[in-house]
Amino acid sequence: MDATAITVKNINGDVALNGTVPNYPQYLEAAAAAQRVAGVKNVHNHLMVDLPVGDYRDDVQLTTAANNALTWDVTVPGGHRGHPRATAT
Repeated sequence: MDATAITVKNINGDVALNGTVPNYPQYLEAAAAAQRVAGVKNVHNHLMVDLPVGDYRDDVQLTTAANNALTWDVTVPGGHRGHPRATAT
């Protein structure tokens, strides 16, 4: 992970993370890494995910991707694919 866009402030074991990361896995990874540091009691993750331009998807693209994932997921029973809880709108 490139931590150059992240600032860390520690006050008595309360750690605040601020800045940007390019994706959600790195958002989670930064908080987990901070939590592993000895003496850290709490981590306040204020990072923002700033997607690269090529990774941006609008609502229609996200809905299509979610519906495709539900359709392709073998753990979603066939009878429930059309159920409102199993369909992104």
